[in-house]
Amino acid sequence: MPDNRVALGRDQLRRLSSQGEIRRILDTSLSLADATLLILYSESSNSTDQSLARHLEQPRLGNYRRVHDDKLIEYTESTGQILISPKGEKEVEERLLPSLSWPGP
Repeated sequence: MPDNRVALGRDQLRRLSSQGEIRRILDTSLSLADATLLILYSESSNSTDQSLARHLEQPRLGNYRRVHDDKLIEYTESTGQILISPKGEKEVEERLLPSLSWPGP
């Protein structure tokens, strides 16, 4: 599947932190679902529930089931594989990315 995702802009990247293998969402006002979508959107490959939980400091893997039920991600509990769905990508591009921009250097 071709990767048609838009590049995250400088302002949007200020809300993400990456140190080594760990990514963090710096905007603590985002819901778990929105933070999950942004992490998955920013990754170039599939993720696992364990690595996503580490990024989001989320101890309960079952919480990803709700995001899956909304069809924003594809989550296979038996393997732990998680990837963003086309519906999730659209949600990020149309709602989340525009809301992450703010003026200033």
